[in-house]
Amino acid sequence: ITGVFFTGLVMIFFVVLIFPTVNKKPAIITQIAPIGSDEFMQMFSEITDAPLENGETVTPIDNGTTFLPILLDSLNTASSSIDFTTFPWADGSFNNQVFNALISAALRGVQVRLLLDAFGSHSLSKNYIQKLQAAGGKVAEYHPFHILNPLQYDSRDHIRSIVIDGKLGFTGGMGITNEWFSEKPNDTFEDMMFEVKGTMAQSLQDSFAQIWNETTGEIISGPNFYPKLSTNIKSTNKFVGITSIPSGDYEPVRDAFVLTALSAKKKIYIAASYIIPDPGLLKVLEDKAKEGVDVRIVSPGPNTVAPILRAAWHLDYAPLLAAGVKLYEYQPSMIHTKFIVADDVWSLIGSANVDNRSEAINTENLLGVNDPTLANSLDTTFFDYLSRSKEITAKDWSQEYGFWSSLYSKIVLILNKQY
Repeated sequence: ITGVFFTGLVMIFFVVLIFPTVNKKPAIITQIAPIGSDEFMQMFSEITDAPLENGETVTPIDNGTTFLPILLDSLNTASSSIDFTTFPWADGSFNNQVFNALISAALRGVQVRLLLDAFGSHSLSKNYIQKLQAAGGKVAEYHPFHILNPLQYDSRDHIRSIVIDGKLGFTGGMGITNEWFSEKPNDTFEDMMFEVKGTMAQSLQDSFAQIWNETTGEIISGPNFYPKLSTNIKSTNKFVGITSIPSGDYEPVRDAFVLTALSAKKKIYIAASYIIPDPGLLKVLEDKAKEGVDVRIVSPGPNTVAPILRAAWHLDYAPLLAAGVKLYEYQPSMIHTKFIVADDVWSLIGSANVDNRSEAINTENLLGVNDPTLANSLDTTFFDYLSRSKEITAKDWSQEYGFWSSLYSKIVLILNKQY
């Protein structure tokens, strides 16, 4: 017993040493501009170090059963290029159909590039990869395990960037596994993808190009990937496209979350698959609720693939509820959606979760979009989620969440950077 206990202490010490507890700086801003204003958009662009651009309409797509036919149609009609990266990727019906479309595209002369995260695709069989390569497609693996640099395996390509012919793109929360495409509704992840065009699609292309270049050394350029776009854009929407490859204190994903929360005047709605706000962001959400901002968060209930993360998140329930934040747990299945919508005009969509891994470890992509139509659509989706969720009240939580649950949450929080 003594030996086991000693070994356990050594392992905990190693984890704490290599993956230290999150210690973010407070979230402070000297001057807050209203969300939706030109000043806010310019500030958001400057703080996240990403360009402010004119965009087009964003089309939300609910769940894998709706997304797959749209995706296959776009792959089957591609004429020049397909750039594809998402997380995770595993064998199954979803995988088979997507790979068959990629192989067919490569055989008809389309330049196909597929970037797989080493951790996220570890269970994917090599058969389809070899067929795609034999057809002329290029496949690369991001951060495979290497004995001389084992920690790189922990830094993952979590980006969702699918770009066809440089002018049509998809981003959101979905991966290519059967969790997004089950015949049984309660076994299927609740999730969203977003179809974008024009400059927004080329912003996703930029995300892919950066991580592809880091992985392979190949620079993606030219009209096959960046065709000349029409200047006749009727939409007045503005957007900022963020690619986050964390380095040191550079964390644009966290900056995007914090600035959105700090600037909200009426409401902040967060749908998140994995959520462990850092102390700075947590305080902003509490302060906003105390000011009268309608702050609501929906996250996984008992149907979750990451019970440890859910337990760590539970540690924040009491202070959030005390501040007036409304918390909900989705009941029918695992909710994997990732978006934040604020003040009827502003949305954050893309691959990032509201946790330290997305902020400081993984590569991620986000689109910050100033578009009332998209915001209204996400509001509707959010309240649809709430209709299928259990609201957590302060009274019920104080009775349900006791000493041992709190202790367990504190222990697993130490390991949160591992997920």
